[in-house]
Amino acid sequence: MEAFVHQRIHDTLKAAKKPLLVCDARIDGDSLGSALAEADWLMKEGKEPRVFVNTAVPENYRFLPHLDLTTTDRNVFADSDLDVIAFFDCSRDAFAAELLKPVPGRPAIINIDH
Repeated sequence: MEAFVHQRIHDTLKAAKKPLLVCDARIDGDSLGSALAEADWLMKEGKEPRVFVNTAVPENYRFLPHLDLTTTDRNVFADSDLDVIAFFDCSRDAFAAELLKPVPGRPAIINIDH
């Protein structure tokens, strides 16, 4: 069953035309590193992902690649072209629900957490 879920997540992200990757409200190496690694893979697949961070990236993570893809602008959630939104290490439903309020349409929502 787990392999099926992983394959479905892979296929959904690979098919995305406009993916948005979201870090947990409290940025840490797990959420930011995972989102940026996924962004790296998506760029290799020819995609142009954005990575939403709730606050500015802390200094101790500024060495990570692809920080230019990050934004704190919540208006990215109002983009009608979003077709996939993936949350990384985000265990608080209320945070995700608040961010998803302005989302038009019905993009696929993925939550990757342990």
